[in-house]
Amino acid sequence: MFTFYLETHGCQMNEYDTLIARSILERAGGVWTSRVESAHLIVINTCAVREKAQEKVLNRVRSLLYLKKENARAIGIIGCVAQSEKEKLLENAPLDFVIGPDSLRSLADLAGVAEKIPDANSLPVVKTKISERETYEDILIRNSRYFSVEDFPFSRFVTIQRGCDHFCSFCVVPFTRGRERSKSTQSILDEIKHWEETGAKSILLLGQNVNSFHNSTDTFVDLLEKILRETGIPRISFTSPHPKDFPMELLSLIGREKRLVSHLHVPLQSGSDGVLERMKRGYSQKDYLELIENAYREIPRLNLTTDIIVGFPGESHEDFEQTRKVMQLADFDSAFMFAYSERPHTYARQKYPDDIPEKLKIERLQIIIEEQNARARKKNETYRGSTVLMIPEEFSKRGQEYIAGKSENGKKILLDSRNLPEEWITRHEEIPVMVESATSVTLFGKITEPDVC
Repeated sequence: MFTFYLETHGCQMNEYDTLIARSILERAGGVWTSRVESAHLIVINTCAVREKAQEKVLNRVRSLLYLKKENARAIGIIGCVAQSEKEKLLENAPLDFVIGPDSLRSLADLAGVAEKIPDANSLPVVKTKISERETYEDILIRNSRYFSVEDFPFSRFVTIQRGCDHFCSFCVVPFTRGRERSKSTQSILDEIKHWEETGAKSILLLGQNVNSFHNSTDTFVDLLEKILRETGIPRISFTSPHPKDFPMELLSLIGREKRLVSHLHVPLQSGSDGVLERMKRGYSQKDYLELIENAYREIPRLNLTTDIIVGFPGESHEDFEQTRKVMQLADFDSAFMFAYSERPHTYARQKYPDDIPEKLKIERLQIIIEEQNARARKKNETYRGSTVLMIPEEFSKRGQEYIAGKSENGKKILLDSRNLPEEWITRHEEIPVMVESATSVTLFGKITEPDVC
């Protein structure tokens, strides 16, 4: 028997992969520990989408190396940085294993290493082959102690699709997670039904281009209709879609089905046609704004979010102004905003000089952050005095006096819990909440029907 510790950096897909890794290691005889100091095997799951995230992971690994002199027998990384930077990692840190997103099954091979002092000749273990078929759908979540109602009573992720075929010029995902492949519909339904049986109230469907999901029987719309028909999960949402894979029937389905969360995350990246073309995004400013217009028309009280990159190679002042224009017209509720940074293996790194000064990137980024924060606050203020339906999730980081939850369109809500029974939050039932105030990111409310508890 050996103990193992898992730490996740990056996106929700990484969080899901960490759960897969835990399931594999448990089947190999391992016992999970929440204390890194007591682990025989230390596994860091990594993200390569942003440069700073990569640097953070490398620094974290170096900070743990002292444990090799104590309890740890092997320290290594898995995930996207492992896939894209394996040579650099091995040069800069004495890692015992480097395992990519499609090679997680090889974690089981480390069981023998973790149970005894490792043989120097057997390390490091490097597994970074990209698969055209791996979806891990046979890693049955219901067989893992990690995936229990005690651990996750409310909300769960379900990965339905892995990889990407779009090859946007700035994006490393096709080189770390491979080409698109979708899980079978039945395996997805089985997983969701398991979560429903163990008390889940909300499911978030994950994929690199989730709306391009397709297998031998179903499209993404077909899948959503089957989930609605064959499960009773109260709330179903998804991320992230690609703007050019958005059929009208998907917007219409979200608009008429109350169990589908009225939230769309539609990455814009840039508002300039020239930059979009160099990014290889496959749509124009006009195409994007038509999609957003249709979304607002079809989906009542839409919560619209996006991704923005400023400072892409060749971005002129006019290009930047076009991004500001589209952000204003689209009227996003929130946005993830970044300054461009080169990623390994990408077309942009090979073909386009990173010619925008870092100072100018930061200036442009600060401008859109300030404008978006003001826009978001204004939009959230429109909820003041209205009633939203909230499912409580957990006590807020502010303390036990607030319960945090989400509205039916995915807005974050903080509810004053000081006059509520302590056990009330465990019910995770949908309740009407009157919005009293708002910030750019959060609605604050009170229960409109006190006897609902």
